[in-house]
Amino acid sequence: MIEINTYLSLRKVLKEFKKGSFDFLIIVGEAGLGKTYNTRKILGKQITYVNSHTTILALYQQGYEKRDNPIWFDDVEGLFEKDKMIGLLKQFCETNPIKFIQYNTSWNMEESRKIPKAYETKSKVLMTSNSLTRLGNKGVQSLLDRAIIINFKPSKGEVLTYIKTNFTSMFNKEVFNYFYTTNESFSLRDYIKTFQLNKAGLLTITKNRTSKV
Repeated sequence: MIEINTYLSLRKVLKEFKKGSFDFLIIVGEAGLGKTYNTRKILGKQITYVNSHTTILALYQQGYEKRDNPIWFDDVEGLFEKDKMIGLLKQFCETNPIKFIQYNTSWNMEESRKIPKAYETKSKVLMTSNSLTRLGNKGVQSLLDRAIIINFKPSKGEVLTYIKTNFTSMFNKEVFNYFYTTNESFSLRDYIKTFQLNKAGLLTITKNRTSKV
């Protein structure tokens, strides 16, 4: 696992994935740090987006309809809870230039959905996650072994710099100073919620402390 600590590095990794530099990339980082926002901003509409609520059949069909497009699996913790899903993911995440995808079922998909029982794709894969779960599962271990894993771990100062640079419409000196002086961990979402509550008059900040009105 490789650790990166800046948003500049995160954007660089995402741009390299967009260029096709990685067959299978996983970016892990705590919730609310902007992984999804920055990924969507950089990759745009060129990528096939899959969230953790998909079914095995839906993923198989989407992979067929979007053959050769890069695939982004967002919030994969839920997908790792299903052994059959892990089996399908392993097919998509092979590091071979051409992946062979197969879904064994007695249901005639070719007749009902015009989907073959097997197909080939050149899709490269990106996964973003808050944590890696089921590490004791051999299927998950095998899946992760295929990946380049990036741990995105920005410092408090890096997150504050990102807020000051990118949250210009929501910048509030009192709110910013509160997070600057706090010893507690926080995310971009924490800043946004505090800003909104303060603006609505439901939260006041005095001497770097917050109190509900």
